[in-house]
Amino acid sequence: MHNCLRKLRPNVKIEFYGYDVVDHGVQTNSFESKTLKFLEKECPEVNWAANLRFISANDSWPFESDFFDFVVSNQVLEHVQRAD
Repeated sequence: MHNCLRKLRPNVKIEFYGYDVVDHGVQTNSFESKTLKFLEKECPEVNWAANLRFISANDSWPFESDFFDFVVSNQVLEHVQRAD
């Protein structure tokens, strides 16, 4: 996606962030380090160490309100809990 967006909109400043839930049993122990290594290789111009967040499903959203203009999201519904 990173490369496609850069090609489609070369004059637009685009910042990339990553976010995932890494509760015990959901991801492997090395998931975080492997993800960071992969992203740094694929998109080295992004500061992934600063722009990648890993949290627990019970943690609060790690970004301020109105932080993003556009969000792409996939594989999130398994983390949504019913709020009564």
